[in-house]
Amino acid sequence: VIVTSVNIVEYSARQQAFLDSTREPSSQIVYREPQPLSIFVQGIDLNAGDKKTLQIRSMLSEDRKSDDLTSFLQTSFNFGNIDLSFIISIIMSLLVIFFAYDSFSGEKEQGTLRQSLANSLPRWKVVMGKLLGGFGTITVFLAFSMLVASLIVSFYPRIQFTADDWIRVFLIFFVSIQYLAVFYTLGIMVSIITNRSAATLLVLVQLWIVLTIVVPNGSSLIIQLINPVKIPTIEEMSIQIAKINAEENKEHN
Repeated sequence: VIVTSVNIVEYSARQQAFLDSTREPSSQIVYREPQPLSIFVQGIDLNAGDKKTLQIRSMLSEDRKSDDLTSFLQTSFNFGNIDLSFIISIIMSLLVIFFAYDSFSGEKEQGTLRQSLANSLPRWKVVMGKLLGGFGTITVFLAFSMLVASLIVSFYPRIQFTADDWIRVFLIFFVSIQYLAVFYTLGIMVSIITNRSAATLLVLVQLWIVLTIVVPNGSSLIIQLINPVKIPTIEEMSIQIAKINAEENKEHN
């Protein structure tokens, strides 16, 4: 909810800059309208830039105006944009692991699991009870947070979400639940295999680091090694710009 509120302020500033540019158009600066869904998931909307200066010296750089708090968070943590996707993929996935790591290993240490299984209670019912209870708690928690954030967005006067936008917000919520369910199920599985809570937590934290940090960053590096993309140098781009300008000058003359 706090991150959504910060992104609303930033989106409003970017939207106001775009509206001002439409009232007083400039021949040297072109503004791009920001996407409303960037309040929840920024994606490449901010990285694409909000304005471009139509000059040879600055065609290679793009400027965007961002909130000071958001810029501080982005430069401090270096996990990308601080938005709902960051909260789900990094923070809540780690919280889910802490929520599930001692579901079985903790009861093994305390001896309560042996007492439960001494009765005629099937083991699959114990596992399903843990899974359904955890899934329900995670769903209620995330649904409440997104509901409050959506109410803030809907009552903000400068933001107009269409029906398609709200459908996409619901899809974001649905995929987020599935994402967190994977980490919770992983926590339950490791907790069943191990016998001590400390060992369970150690294994799960290592898996979390691999799945959330190593795999996303390493996969792009591997793809670049397998199928490298040739990026032109600044000198090559300057030569291309000079050729384009020469052709335009020739046509103009």
